[in-house]
Amino acid sequence: MDGQQGGRNAFENSSADNVVQAGTVNGGVHVNSTPPPLANLTPQAAAAQLVAMKTGEAADALAAFPYRTALLTVLLADHEATTIGLLGDMELAVARDLVDALPSPPDWLGGLLTASEGFGNAALGPARNKVRRAAPSPQGSTGFSRDYDKGRAYWSADTLFQTVVHPFLREHDRRGGTGGELGFPVGERAWNCTDDTPGGLFYQRFEGGVIYESSPPRVVRDPDLALFDRFGFPTGDETGLGTFFADQVKGTFQPFERGTAYWVDNVALVREGDSSVLFGVRAT
Repeated sequence: MDGQQGGRNAFENSSADNVVQAGTVNGGVHVNSTPPPLANLTPQAAAAQLVAMKTGEAADALAAFPYRTALLTVLLADHEATTIGLLGDMELAVARDLVDALPSPPDWLGGLLTASEGFGNAALGPARNKVRRAAPSPQGSTGFSRDYDKGRAYWSADTLFQTVVHPFLREHDRRGGTGGELGFPVGERAWNCTDDTPGGLFYQRFEGGVIYESSPPRVVRDPDLALFDRFGFPTGDETGLGTFFADQVKGTFQPFERGTAYWVDNVALVREGDSSVLFGVRAT
């Protein structure tokens, strides 16, 4: 009687995950603390266990789960960042089957699969972390990124797949990454030269401007390279006009090889020689 009562209490006090592992050893109750197979759990319990697994094991377990659509739905609702990493590391065909089976998949999942396919072809060495969401840009782009030994890969529907390496990546991060003024990269690293700089410089274009690989790196809010075409490379940083004028004047200026650009009240003016002419308008 005492043995039966003791066995009943031990059964009732053990966790739901361990109950299926309980048994009798030498007349007493023995509970195996090894977690049960994922297939024996509810989608909610399986999701909680899956997020603690190593990435490769978790991806395999998700793909093999008998109710994987229900499990993926729970993961998306409760563990979005982990789910992005899992789907990003799966074989593309398997991940696409999982997403296609969802009754109402979020729109961004299609973008994730496109990004993961591009990231798989990145010539940046081994991956250092999982695919993750990138911060939305001031220009309205949203997407994903992944770090590698030699740089970082980005994807958004507006800017497509691009890679950024140092020193551009360091400067981009210093200015807030994709969530900062520069936003997502819109092109790969490129090279150009001028009469004043015949040796040339590498540069990279972003949604909100250009980083030039000078020493130190210079940033120009000129994503279309219009100022470069007119004035060449920047020779200094963009500086507030308050340095030289009344503090109430709201604007900035930046020197270039063949002129100076001024922005006052969002209107861009350029100085060539002793004259100033209207050049255009820069959005804030």
